[in-house]
Amino acid sequence: MLENEFYAIYDDKTLGEIKAGLKFINWDYFMVFPEPEEDEVPVIDPVPRAIKANQFALSSYWKKTFLDFNFKATAYFSLIKEFSTQQITTEISKDFQKLVVCQSKAES
Repeated sequence: MLENEFYAIYDDKTLGEIKAGLKFINWDYFMVFPEPEEDEVPVIDPVPRAIKANQFALSSYWKKTFLDFNFKATAYFSLIKEFSTQQITTEISKDFQKLVVCQSKAES
């Protein structure tokens, strides 16, 4: 697998840190499935045995600390439908005197 990313990061006291990037991913690998036992169902197509594909994706994040809370949001969107992934996450965390960290995370 080959993965390249071109991105820019903007850091501002008011807005926080913002990253926007474009990823290029090249997959070239194969999978070997074990031979099934007598009572097992064999793995058959459409399961791909080899994957040779390219993918372009947009990736970004935003980070900001406000009132001692750490906020972070990330987004990832594939541009090619085959083997695509879309993900959005949000996180809120707070350090309590460096002893305890409370964190909440949501993904969709």
